[in-house]
Amino acid sequence: LFRPHDPYAPPDTPDDLDLVLNGGPIGSYSLAKYTTVDVPLALRRGRNTLVWKIRNLFPARPDAFLARFDRLEILSGTSGVGQPVFGPGWEVRTEDGIHFAKEGAVMTIEAAEPRSVRLVFRGRPVWSVEGVRAMYRREVEFLDRELDRLWAKLDELALWDTTLVVVAGDHGEGLGEFVSAAGEPHIGHIHYLYAYYLRVPLIIVDPESGARGLVRDDPAVLLDVFSTVAERAGFRTGRRQGRSLLGPPAPPDRDLFSATFRPEAAHDKFALRRFPWHLILTPGQGKLEAYDLRSDPEEYRNLGGPDGIPGEARPLQPILEERAREILFKKTEIRIDKKAEDMLRALGYIK
Repeated sequence: LFRPHDPYAPPDTPDDLDLVLNGGPIGSYSLAKYTTVDVPLALRRGRNTLVWKIRNLFPARPDAFLARFDRLEILSGTSGVGQPVFGPGWEVRTEDGIHFAKEGAVMTIEAAEPRSVRLVFRGRPVWSVEGVRAMYRREVEFLDRELDRLWAKLDELALWDTTLVVVAGDHGEGLGEFVSAAGEPHIGHIHYLYAYYLRVPLIIVDPESGARGLVRDDPAVLLDVFSTVAERAGFRTGRRQGRSLLGPPAPPDRDLFSATFRPEAAHDKFALRRFPWHLILTPGQGKLEAYDLRSDPEEYRNLGGPDGIPGEARPLQPILEERAREILFKKTEIRIDKKAEDMLRALGYIK
């Protein structure tokens, strides 16, 4: 399942931005859904004033900016229209062109004659960590209702007792538990391989099993979903395709490998988890982290340092390094089209 996912905005999320041009309303829009908006503006001769009325339910601080825009431009296609001037309520970060806005931020546009132009923008609200968690919870609740509809339909069609159902998330999510390189609470995923970013929900309803309400804590990976379905479908799987989760539990010290890559992530990272150790390698920084899951299951205390990692964990280091070399050697850069780039940007994978 793709939800919950950034941007945290289930379909019933209300609009949170009103635009007013020269005292008249233009329309209402949703910053929370983080989509690219293309708005026609009918400019009059002379100075035109565009006011941004932002409704942020979870401001980070009373005096904080309420929204940030990574795209904001006026497209005219003709001469006679000046560049927008960002007045009170705006701040532009020059190094990356990000525009920050407060409630009632004012933009002015000069036009030599009446003109029709387009305002194109993409932005999102700036929420507190508590606000992010509240909206994430709303995404979870929305998904829960949707799954209930699916269960009801399977039951209605008399398929529930003959259908293998597997529910899984695509990745975990950081909700402020860790601090980013910029010193801010990190929201999202991609950049890290700590437990918060790797744990996903996994629910299996197997009509051929007599087990009900069974909770297992043996290690599993999403590749196992493939092998689980393949077993029930009666065909064999290839090398490195996981193990069926319908059989006996995996040993607790099973090797679990994970990775995240540039350019989506800030750095190529590789991790190996063999209980009780979790190693995380960042080759570009020459950094190897080690976490003892017995005493530090949340992975807040890195035991790696200038002198290396604890002796008990050292047998895992060459295994992790060899796998990382294998992947980096085969990794190639790809070119993507504009549509795919916009989709990846909307999901937070590229900036």
